[in-house]
Amino acid sequence: MSKMAKEVDEIMKTYEEDGTYKGTADKIGVARNTVKKYVKLYNAAREEEESEDQEENGAKNRRIEEMTHRPWELRLNELLKETMGQRRKKMRTKASTLYRNLADEGYKVSYSSVKRRVQAIKDQYTPRETFIRQEHPIGKDVEFDWGEVFFDYGCAEVKRFMGVFTFPHGMYRFARIYAHQSMLEVLDIHLKLFDHLGGVPKEIVYDNMKTVVITPGKKRFNPQMIQFSTYYGFSIRMCNVGKPNEKGSVENSVSFVRREAFSLKHTFRDDGDVNAYLEQKLEKMNRYTVYERTKTPFDAMEEEKSHFKQLPGSRWINAREESRIINKYSMISVDGNHYSVPDTFFPRKIAIRILVDKIELLNEQRCIGTHERLSGKGQYRLEITHYLETFKRKPGALAQSSALRAQANSLQQLFDHHYTKKPKAFIDILELLYQTSPRQLVALIERLQSQGIIPTADILKNLLEQKESIPAPALDTYHLDIPVKHEGLDTFDRLIVRNQG
Repeated sequence: MSKMAKEVDEIMKTYEEDGTYKGTADKIGVARNTVKKYVKLYNAAREEEESEDQEENGAKNRRIEEMTHRPWELRLNELLKETMGQRRKKMRTKASTLYRNLADEGYKVSYSSVKRRVQAIKDQYTPRETFIRQEHPIGKDVEFDWGEVFFDYGCAEVKRFMGVFTFPHGMYRFARIYAHQSMLEVLDIHLKLFDHLGGVPKEIVYDNMKTVVITPGKKRFNPQMIQFSTYYGFSIRMCNVGKPNEKGSVENSVSFVRREAFSLKHTFRDDGDVNAYLEQKLEKMNRYTVYERTKTPFDAMEEEKSHFKQLPGSRWINAREESRIINKYSMISVDGNHYSVPDTFFPRKIAIRILVDKIELLNEQRCIGTHERLSGKGQYRLEITHYLETFKRKPGALAQSSALRAQANSLQQLFDHHYTKKPKAFIDILELLYQTSPRQLVALIERLQSQGIIPTADILKNLLEQKESIPAPALDTYHLDIPVKHEGLDTFDRLIVRNQG
């Protein structure tokens, strides 16, 4: 870099910090008019660079360009020439890397300045890509993609995956929220779409998601996806690698649905609550008018339905069967979460059926237990009835067991307040879960306690079997304010006679 360019650079840096000609001149040790001259030249050169009508002026422009370029800009240009020479795009240096290189070499520059400079050069020299406008025949194709959404479920923020179908002919949208993004969820949203439409589109367009394609470059499809598409009679079309714009309708739809549905509301109870809300919002969205279309998505879909293929006679069974080893706590691990197994099941290995929302425990294809499928990692789903036989042999283990602490508060409090010294009697209550649901049993317990009755296995069993109203509590549970001066029943006799009269 020339001596003059270095002087200009020092003057401009100091002037940007100080903001006055005099202050800059005092700090650098030059005349005030010198500072003023270079600042004006610098600003004039910048204005010429930004002007669209700038005319090149040979030697003068070259002199101003040399004078106005800061040292880091010249070095950045050298680095950009090196990285642009890379044939493979993935091997080219990013703006963040260029910034770190400049910082390591001692240049004083911000990341935002480097980023703006790199983007300006890209805009100037990168070839402009032209896209071909597509026409979408009625009822022919639908596009699918995933997007991430975050919700507040009360206790914590959770990440969920939103699958979105978009029919580009009329811009009709269908979406669902899932806790996972596996093949089970992919097929489930397809099944729900087909049920919703009452038919099957002729073609479905995907990007290179792993659940659909095994080798993106060669477009080798997942065998299970091929079986599914063959069963329902639709064809699979993949976007080219790195070209999500080829299904631009759904790319925009993911953002559109996420913004329209959840920008103002993101607090829900659970996934079911979210999907119920999303269904209502989609109903409204599909009745909005759409750009460059004369009909609403809802009306356009009514026409498209007649062009869909018919559903097959039976529905696809969307589940996968696997086996798991049972550990010493009578639990199995599925997708990083833990589920209890009945302690009456003796083999060390058990077959399971995994569905979108639940896990079934199998014994020779017979379901012996069901768990709600967990969404996170390292969580536990313990069914206390799975441990009753063990508790009968080891009643002392009940008090601090994870199985008990996983139950409803009413059940835990009943044990803590009345059965800590009588665990076997409490186990008799737990055995009633074989006859009824935990919700119904807890409701009966709370009802009895609200009337001052301590729930016992006999009382609860009687209510469950006879389905009668709760009996009046025993007389000795009431405190009658009747003074008795001597032994005998004279006082009670007078009370009865008075009531009969």
